[in-house]
Formats: sequence, structure tokens, C-alpha cells
Amino acid sequence: MTHRKNVALLVAVAVVIVGLVGYLLLHAFTREIDETVVYGVSSDAIEFDCTDEMNKWNSGDRNDMAIGCTARISEDTTLEDLAGNKLSMDDFSHDDRIRIVLARPYNIREGLGSVEAKKVILMSRSDRD
Repeated sequence: MTHRKNVALLVAVAVVIVGLVGYLLLHAFTREIDETVVYGVSSDAIEFDCTDEMNKWNSGDRNDMAIGCTARISEDTTLEDLAGNKLSMDDFSHDDRIRIVLARPYNIREGLGSVEAKKVILMSRSDRD
């Protein structure tokens, strides 16, 4: 009987440890890039500033240099404005402010580089002539 109690206790401790590790790892991942600036737009990608997102998870010194990342745009990506109106890639331009919902969580500690966008929301337009 004592052996069963020890096994049950070990299983309970293992479950708690796995849950805690999972919770900590999950919070090192991001699912959305908060309001950021567009660096450039092509037919299938938006280059954006991911400096703030990288610094958010940086436990050491903050990086003051701008870090550019790429959001890959596919036919499954939703492009819209704040009101939910559908947009096209032609509606996005350098210096626009956007929010990006990612297709899957990305580990920020490993760097963003290139991510797949599920949704891109135009928050505000740059001052265009």
C-alpha cells in the first residue's frame, strides 16, 4: 500500500512540474504583435519593426537599435482596418501603424525574423501626400 501512495505522490508532483514548465514556456511565446510600424510592403509580405516585441522578452539589456521582421501574407491572411473593413496589400504603406495576429505562437527568445500572419489590422495611416 505504501508503494502505491509513493507512486501516486510522484505522479502528482510530475503533473504539477509539467504544468508549471508548460505555463512558463507558453509565456515566452507571442501570438500577437502589438501596434508597430510598417517598414515596407511587397505582394506577399510586410516588413515591420519588431524591436519592442523583442525587448519585451529580453531579460538583459534592451536593444536600442531597430529590429526588422517580416510578416508573411498568404491567401488565408485577413487584412482589415479597425472597423473590420477588408483591405488589400495596396492599402498598406511605409510608416503605417499595424497590429499583427500570428498564425501560430512564436518563441520570441529565439527571435522573430519571419512570421506567418493570420490577420493584419491597419491601426493608423502614415501622413501621405
